[in-house]
Order: sequence, then C-alpha cells, then structure tokens
Amino acid sequence: MIISSENPVGNYSAIQSNSTETLRVSLSSEMMQDLDLTQDQTVKGSVSEDGKSVTLNTDNGRVQIKGNFAQAAGEVVDVKVSTPVSYTHLRAH
Repeated sequence: MIISSENPVGNYSAIQSNSTETLRVSLSSEMMQDLDLTQDQTVKGSVSEDGKSVTLNTDNGRVQIKGNFAQAAGEVVDVKVSTPVSYTHLRAH
C-alpha cells in the first residue's frame, strides 16, 4: 500500500531524540485498523535513499508513505503513529 497526496490518509512531522530520529505520522483510523496499529504506537521504519518515502513494516502488512523525509534520507527511524483529532467529538465546557 502506498500513501501519498493522491491517497491522503496520513501526514507527518519529525523530532530528534538521542541518536534515532522519530517521525510522527498521522493516519486515518481505517488505516490504523488495517495495519493493526494503536494510538501512539512506535514502529521501525526505513526512509528511502532519496527521502521521498518512508516504509513501515507491521505484522499486518507493509505501508509506504510518500512525502518529504529528506532530513532522514537513507535512515532507519522510529515512527510514532496516531490518528488525527476529530473535533466533532470535542465539547465546550
């Protein structure tokens, strides 16, 4: 499966901790279910040499996420996955 701007089920940001870079990726709840991932779960990923995608390997499959990952090109990274906040479920107090 490939996630890209044509298949917009995710977005990402990057943070650096210790010697391993951590990418934060937001996936749709359906994608999280398909891959059997939980909120804030961290999995290993590998960024392509050109920095244009990151590949996650999970027990339920492999997913390639296209984007600009140039800051971690060619690296093995930690990827923390989450689902976006649904503002329809927030209430004012």
